Amino acid sequence: GLLDHHVVNVRLSPALLRLMHGDALVAEDVADVSPSVSATLTALLKANAAKGTAIDLPNGAKNVPIDDLGLSWVLPGRDEVPLERDGANRPVDRANAYDYAEAVARVLLCDAPCERALALREAFDTVLPLRGLRLFTVNELNDLFCGHTAVVSAEEWARHVACDHGFTANSPVVKMLFKMLGSMTADEQQGFIRFLTGARQLPVGGLAALRPRVTVVRKRLAEGGLAEEVQQLPSAMTCQNYLKLPAYETKEQLESKLRQAIEEGNSAFSFT
Repeated sequence: GLLDHHVVNVRLSPALLRLMHGDALVAEDVADVSPSVSATLTALLKANAAKGTAIDLPNGAKNVPIDDLGLSWVLPGRDEVPLERDGANRPVDRANAYDYAEAVARVLLCDAPCERALALREAFDTVLPLRGLRLFTVNELNDLFCGHTAVVSAEEWARHVACDHGFTANSPVVKMLFKMLGSMTADEQQGFIRFLTGARQLPVGGLAALRPRVTVVRKRLAEGGLAEEVQQLPSAMTCQNYLKLPAYETKEQLESKLRQAIEEGNSAFSFT
């Protein structure tokens, strides 16, 4: 998919991407795996550095003594995974809290995912050399896999969408379309983009980088007039990023019909 400039739409955790990147993981990377566990570990490490005896918990509890946390040397949420021999019977206290935090981070980031991460690295390297990943940051790699996620403004739609076969940029329904698209949330836009292109996300570079360029054309009926035309739903040719749009007369018509088409069309395929 990447070689063909397609959006793969596989979101990998930053920690896994760092492993593929060849970077060493540190305790702070636990936040990418489990934010709540990371918050507790960070509090324990800070308390150790300050020689403190209590921490604030992610659930809002304040100044809880480390000795009263009720933790044992097992992986948080996985009592069947001890961090050491007979770990379930060893309590976490202020004397061993630092070592406990380091042990949890090691198991989460190194021991548990090591075999799977190695297999993924080897498989990826057969298609694209891993050394090429060093050219990108972790965030840039996520963008390559998942595409452009920012909301597209009405101005961007107007700038990067072509109009043809019955429509121009000044056609009333086209102006209403751009305004409607620009007012959508990110999730709503993803639904429309999937309806139009078959992919949930735009490529890196956004709408300007999409090929073929999005084109809006008028969806006419072979027989009948405008009254019959506006009863139709919009349709799309995903292979050409082509939106076929009836010349709706009001924004209410446009919004109702387009949202219905998105909702029903994203789970359907037909020839037009």
